[in-house]
Amino acid sequence: MSGNSSNTPFLQSPNSSYTTGKKRTFDETFVEEPKPGNQQHNRASSFSSELEMLRSILPPRPTSDKFRLVVRQQPVAARACGFGERDRRVIDPPPIVQLVAADPADPANEGGIKYPWNVVHCTLYNVAGTADETALEQQDKRLTRRLMGTLVSSPFVGQDENGKEGCFFCFPDLSCRTHGKFRLKFALMCLDPNAEPSTFTRVTTEVMSDVFTVYTAKEFPGMRPSTGLTKALKRQGCAISVKKGNEKATTQQASPQEQAAGEDENNGGEEEESEPEQETTGRVYATGLKEVDMDKAQVGISSVWYSGNPCNMHLLDLNHKVKQGVEQAGLVGYQFNTIGVSDAISMGTSGMRYSLQSRDLIADSIETVMGGQWYDANISIPGCDKNMPGVIMAFQAYGEYITGTIDEKTRFDIIRHACPGQGACGGMYTANTMATAIESMGMTLPYSSSNPADSAEKAAECLASGWAIRNLLEKDIKPRQILTRSAFENAMVVVNITGGSTNAVLHLIAIADSVGVKLTIDDFQSVSDRIPFLADLKPSGKYVMADIHRIGGTPALLKYLLEHDLIDGSILTVTGKTLAENLEKVTGFPKDQDVIRPLSNPIKPTGHIQILRGSLAPGGAVGKITGKEGLKFQGKAKVYDAEDLFIEALERGEIKKGEKTVVVIRYEGPKGGPGMPEMLKPSSAIMGAGLGNDVALITDGRFSGGSHGFLIGHIVPEAQEGGPIAFIEDGDEILIDAEQRKLDLLVDDAVLAKRKAAFVQKPLKYNKGVLYKYAKNVADASHGCITDS
Repeated sequence: MSGNSSNTPFLQSPNSSYTTGKKRTFDETFVEEPKPGNQQHNRASSFSSELEMLRSILPPRPTSDKFRLVVRQQPVAARACGFGERDRRVIDPPPIVQLVAADPADPANEGGIKYPWNVVHCTLYNVAGTADETALEQQDKRLTRRLMGTLVSSPFVGQDENGKEGCFFCFPDLSCRTHGKFRLKFALMCLDPNAEPSTFTRVTTEVMSDVFTVYTAKEFPGMRPSTGLTKALKRQGCAISVKKGNEKATTQQASPQEQAAGEDENNGGEEEESEPEQETTGRVYATGLKEVDMDKAQVGISSVWYSGNPCNMHLLDLNHKVKQGVEQAGLVGYQFNTIGVSDAISMGTSGMRYSLQSRDLIADSIETVMGGQWYDANISIPGCDKNMPGVIMAFQAYGEYITGTIDEKTRFDIIRHACPGQGACGGMYTANTMATAIESMGMTLPYSSSNPADSAEKAAECLASGWAIRNLLEKDIKPRQILTRSAFENAMVVVNITGGSTNAVLHLIAIADSVGVKLTIDDFQSVSDRIPFLADLKPSGKYVMADIHRIGGTPALLKYLLEHDLIDGSILTVTGKTLAENLEKVTGFPKDQDVIRPLSNPIKPTGHIQILRGSLAPGGAVGKITGKEGLKFQGKAKVYDAEDLFIEALERGEIKKGEKTVVVIRYEGPKGGPGMPEMLKPSSAIMGAGLGNDVALITDGRFSGGSHGFLIGHIVPEAQEGGPIAFIEDGDEILIDAEQRKLDLLVDDAVLAKRKAAFVQKPLKYNKGVLYKYAKNVADASHGCITDS
């Protein structure tokens, strides 16, 4: 976990979220079909709460009493363009309107001026300003437009000719078909990006231009040179033309034929003026920055995008949407990428050794770019660091295939159809565990962890992240101010409430270390002792993350926990508000939902994460005890020095049903693996083979969030370091007692001492490359497997 990142405003939002297998575009109105039975409720209510929260991050929409329009550049003259497209002649100079605060001294108005969905609409009026002249009735009684060109302008935030920043609306290509005297009326409208289609938007404020003249070709005096304001906005990237001008001293100095010829030659005087090349030495100008951008904060937008994994393949699209939001917030967004490893693809292979170490590599790479490029803030877009649910189904199907429960054709059909599309794991596996925990810590925008990957809400969240990071910069809020001890307490509570992955123990300890918060495995036990297990979510339950989304999302869960004093609402969040303030207007759970049990009827009265110690794990071990697998297990050891050796033994039928067996898979720890691979394939194969009641599995490796059964991992010290797990032999009696939190090897001390004396440490599996460096530097599992201690 990156050390320097804690000193930079940072927003881990939006994460990839989970897949639903159903695509929506940002422009679609979100309509969620109600689930049959007791899950049916009004989804629109929670969706509107989410939109209200997102709007609170954006600058306030301007109101007529606080803002007004000013015509900064008045139209003066134009040549009537007639009815041929080639004859179009623009109004000169191009009208430019500026939105200003009625009270410039009030700093609260600044955000409204830069509201990204402001638009200004232009119409043509008579000299008195009483009649709309935009439409023109022709001889055949048909109506056509008298005013041509772009009639609606979006905001351009830049500096005027005096270097003062403002919000401008430019109309560079307006032209009028008939001669006469007119005025232009400009109306400001503040759109709602999440409004229903065809929603009526009221005019906020209006302004009328001075009178200008549209001449005939014979009378037109020619184009004026561009003004200083036009040139200044052009230099900053505004889509407006700069002209040299061909204005005549008097209209009598040239014949009509000469005037027309001169205008045709110069395209009506619209020849663009060549700007002198700017002499700069900074390479940032080569990236497209203008002078005005040099004073803007630069935001590094990092994503764990790669096309080889459904969890990550859509993150580049989200990255582009976040960049759009950043730029709408008046900041500069620089996109970059980092690497990722698909646990679902690497599971059960030597590739899994690269999974855990990629966590630190990702953190180091983001820190390297952020520090080396000296960016002011970071928005990171992570994908799933664990498996898609389809792979879990496929692995469990493998156990059923071995025992003959299903045939090869059925197994292949499961594999082929298990993964519906982009997004992370559907259940409370590691990705959703960490996403939910991080939201409870205040490090993501509300709803980020429960919004589906391809939903309209996720797109809106991406846009809102730009204003959120601007707010963090302006208030100078750093990750260390958010990631407090109380924030980690919240995370541990949520992990236990939801039945989350044991990987959270590793990851939260590592994150805490990066910001100087002391977090130990005993802290997890302390929280687990007082917090019940409430969420009926896969892999141990029947619901998935889409069901959390359906009943109000993660904020509804957090509000429930806050109302019962189980989490701290006073912690600061990336919205700049406290967690409690974020949740004020969130609607609670529907009364008939059963995804989250009430405190009066928990799945388990205490948490599922149990820290065990004993003669087999003097440095600690982590168990995921949901209750359905029992609380105590004793059996004879079957020892395997690698994951693959166990799978081969299972295929040979060495593990017998009806015999209490403790499978020991060792030399799979942080150093011995190396990389502490997940034992999802062995655990799923055990369950699929119908051995869940007869077999417990212990290992110095770790488990996927999708694993279930009687499982104990993270054993410290690991076998590679000469821990007691290295001394176990086939037939030894092993006791796992979750109530007493004991993990003991029931062998005489004298026998154990003899085995320890005879122990010879195995050489590391790699002597070069990234896995060698990782094995040499990694800390043990009880200390989060960090690499910079």
